[in-house]
Amino acid sequence: MIRLLLAACLLISLTSYSQTLPPPYVPVADVLSQAKELYDSGKYDKAIEKYQVISKRDTAYTLALAEMAQAYVANKEYDKAIAASEEGLQKPSIYQPEFMRLRGVAYERKGDFDKAVSYFEKALESYPFNYAIMFNLGLAYYNHKDYDKATTQFFKILAIDPFHPGSHLNLGRMAAGQGKRTHALLSLGMYMGVNNKDHDRLVLLEKVMSNQFADDGSLPFAGENAFDKTDQILKAGIAMDKNYKLKIPVDAAIVRQYQMFFEQLSKVENKPNDPWYAFYMPIYQMLKDRDLTEPFVYHILGSIDNDQVHKWTKKNDDRLKVFYSATNTELTRKRVLVTAPQLGFSEPVQAWYNDNNGLEALGKKDEAKGKQGHWVYFTNSVRIAEGSYSDAGKKIGVWKYYGDDGVLSSTENYESGETRLYKHGVQVEYFFLKNDEIEGPVELYNACGALREKLGYANGKRHGKGASYFSSGKVMQEYNYDTDQLSGTFTNYYETGTVRNKVAYAQGKAEGVYVEYYANGKVSSTGSYKNGEVNGIWKYYHANGRLNRTGNFTNGTATGEWTFYDVRGNLYGKRTLNEKGNITGEDNTYHDGKLYYTETYKNDLLIKVTYYDPSGKVVGSFGKNDGTFPVKFYYPTGQRFAEGAYKKGRRDGHWKYYYPEGTVESELTYNDGQTQGESIEYFHTGQKMYVSHYVDDEREGVFEEFFVHGQLKQRGYYAAGQREQHWYTYHPDGKLASDYYYIHGDLSGAATEYAVNGKVAEVSTYEGDRMTDIVDMGPDEKPLTKRVEKDKTGHVTFESRYKNGTPQIVFETNCGEYTYIGKMFPDGKTFYDWSSLSGKREGLFRQYAMNGQQTREGYYRDGKAEGLWKGFETDGSADYSGLYLQDEHDSTWTFNYFNGNVYYTREYKNDEANGIVRIFAPDGTPLVEKLYYNNKLVAFRKIAPHEKQEDWTAFTGNQTITATYANGKTAYEEKLANGMIDGARKIYFSNGQLHFEYHFALGDYQGPYTVYFPDGKVEERGNYKFDELDGVYEKFYPNGTPFVRETYQMGVLNGDATYYSKDGKSKTYHFYEGLPHD
Repeated sequence: MIRLLLAACLLISLTSYSQTLPPPYVPVADVLSQAKELYDSGKYDKAIEKYQVISKRDTAYTLALAEMAQAYVANKEYDKAIAASEEGLQKPSIYQPEFMRLRGVAYERKGDFDKAVSYFEKALESYPFNYAIMFNLGLAYYNHKDYDKATTQFFKILAIDPFHPGSHLNLGRMAAGQGKRTHALLSLGMYMGVNNKDHDRLVLLEKVMSNQFADDGSLPFAGENAFDKTDQILKAGIAMDKNYKLKIPVDAAIVRQYQMFFEQLSKVENKPNDPWYAFYMPIYQMLKDRDLTEPFVYHILGSIDNDQVHKWTKKNDDRLKVFYSATNTELTRKRVLVTAPQLGFSEPVQAWYNDNNGLEALGKKDEAKGKQGHWVYFTNSVRIAEGSYSDAGKKIGVWKYYGDDGVLSSTENYESGETRLYKHGVQVEYFFLKNDEIEGPVELYNACGALREKLGYANGKRHGKGASYFSSGKVMQEYNYDTDQLSGTFTNYYETGTVRNKVAYAQGKAEGVYVEYYANGKVSSTGSYKNGEVNGIWKYYHANGRLNRTGNFTNGTATGEWTFYDVRGNLYGKRTLNEKGNITGEDNTYHDGKLYYTETYKNDLLIKVTYYDPSGKVVGSFGKNDGTFPVKFYYPTGQRFAEGAYKKGRRDGHWKYYYPEGTVESELTYNDGQTQGESIEYFHTGQKMYVSHYVDDEREGVFEEFFVHGQLKQRGYYAAGQREQHWYTYHPDGKLASDYYYIHGDLSGAATEYAVNGKVAEVSTYEGDRMTDIVDMGPDEKPLTKRVEKDKTGHVTFESRYKNGTPQIVFETNCGEYTYIGKMFPDGKTFYDWSSLSGKREGLFRQYAMNGQQTREGYYRDGKAEGLWKGFETDGSADYSGLYLQDEHDSTWTFNYFNGNVYYTREYKNDEANGIVRIFAPDGTPLVEKLYYNNKLVAFRKIAPHEKQEDWTAFTGNQTITATYANGKTAYEEKLANGMIDGARKIYFSNGQLHFEYHFALGDYQGPYTVYFPDGKVEERGNYKFDELDGVYEKFYPNGTPFVRETYQMGVLNGDATYYSKDGKSKTYHFYEGLPHD
């Protein structure tokens, strides 16, 4: 197929397309805060809506999911709460206990008691001392009217956390319902003791004590009660008699009944099987024995508005402090030994707590010798460490340490010093400690567990030889340390094994000659270091070996004269730098070796800009000594390039940049030299190409890219110059092409590619900037590829096969980076494949057609196309050839007709058309030259031998380019409008026969095209839509018989494809997304 690769286009009328836009940018921290406020105010449905805007691919999603599950429970959407909890449990996180708890709560609330209890008990196997889970299990029993088990569960909690208010409260409520006045008095009194501002519960206690509790005796009780007699006295209301003498002058049932209770305390029977007696009796006995009943009563009355209570409280601060201290001490004594066989304790063991009454550790402690035997430490009920102490109280053996999510984070052997560090369950460091300092060899591993670096330590300092490694195991760096300082040669390597750079170190500072190389082996830079800083003459080279720039450094600062050259070896720039490294005097820029423009600096301030034509004549000169002046820039051919203004030597205000024909190319605003606000780049037609927003020279906010016809091509968001959150790209017809999610510039979660028909084509999953999974989809959107784990260090293959068993797709990866990509035809022959090192393409790349003919060939070096690349037609004829330099088109590229003659040549520099595009007739006659500057057409001229040699004609944006043969017949014609090709481009044979006719719209190939043999027979025909082949494509033999017939959809082989041999035999395949499918 023949395509003239020119940046040109044509305006046509198009139907508008409806496109799915990415969700708006979500300020996650703000959304979480807003959702919490809504939840706290009881607006659960609104809170849920907030949580739902946080993407599943965001790192904050797990937190949002946990809080959303809680909101679902509060909003009585129990099935959704269960689903959210189940989802959260799929991945380790610090919220695992909460997800387990909420799952059980949701089942309990929806009435599935058995499942709720089952899930609570399962949760307690992993988190046996999580008060919230234990408490919700108790509530489940309570709500299910299994009061004995509820009682047991609440007292289990109090055995670990005797200050737990919910357990005291529910024991009190349950006792009141059972008609057990004293039990209720004990529990509710202790609840008020730890939460004396809860006035509603004080009212409840008042009702119980005044015999006005409506549900009195409504609940069954089957246990032992040590307070039967006390209950009778309290129910009889003896203390309620007006003649009963009060010690506290506050007339309330609470005051009267507690006084009566304390008076009867000595008469209570000793019944240890009554859990209320066992737990509460010693506490209240202590209050009586230490004459603390008065501060106790006044304390629990803290929520009432009573002058006597306020007055007493204010005057008796010291007595209250004694009460607090004594009660806390007594409650702390209630912490009994706990049983935890799942944590390695065969017998009951002592629990230890922090100042907030949270469980801190389990283990035995001898007052004289300290900690002994097996110990386990906790944070928020999650195990964070475990190991053993010697009889002398020192750590012994292997200790294990865990993260807040409960996943192993490190191990340390306190005998040998052997230490291992883990991340997400994978070992990432291995070393030995001696006297708490690292000693000996140290090994560092990548995220998949493969060796990443090996180094040495002595006396806690880096010492000796070291090396780092690529994920393939090949050496990346070699170095040496002497007592924490680099010493000797430091060498960096490419993964191919060739040297990247090399420098010597002495006492931690670079010293002497430095040489750096490109991946192709050519020198990248040379110079020297002195005392750790660049010094002397340095030379930098292009990847083709030509000098890029050279100049001097003085103690790390560039100084003196610096000279710059382009990739072709032409002088590009000259400037002089002062001792501070700032430009002084003239900063000259050259084009094709001739002075192009000069910027003049004085006292570090730009004060003048002057542009010249190729003869040296001044085109425009602008300046002012204070650095504030309007300015215009010009192309080397004289057309206006830009206009704006400088303020104190820096770009300022609104600037416009222009195409050579005069239309606006871009406009943006500067403030003190930095881009600010909206920036727009345009096509030649004035249609927007890019819309960006900047803050201090970095992209911030919405970014949009458009096709030349106006359809949205890409949309996403930037924050501080990095891609953030949702990014969508689109096919030209408006269908979604990809859906990515970014966090700080790195892909996160599922990255989805869509086929041209709108179906999912591929899903890659990313975690922590590393690809962890790939799934290619078939036409039915069912997975094609299967995952095959090769080892435990990240070698994974994803592959699919045809029905005949031959490979179809093969992706080989190493720790999330591609090492090989291959796609094959059903006969086992290669469609295309390449190898990679650490995700960067390396070595020979080849692509083939269905008939086995090679269609592309070239090399990659360190992920970049390098050297000679060739393209071929399916019949083997040359299509194009040219050089790549560091992944950029370089020098002259040649594109051919089917007959092998040159169609056109194009000169490239820095991956852009720079120089002449020379167009030839099918018989080799030179026809037209076009002059380009930075990919922009600036002029053209006819060059046929019989034509009068013309000077360059400046491109104005609306012109027709034609050329003829010596016989007067038309050879070439195309019309340019609004800076782009408009309508048809035609090339003829010298006999007048049309060779081909392509149609364009806004520079894109658009509509039907036909290529003819010299005798008029059709050689090739097809149809373009938005610059992509669309519909049936046909190619013929010279005798007119079919050669190829394929079906395309937006540039992709989709549908039936038939290939014919010269004898008329054919074979048909069905393609989907460019690859045959069974």
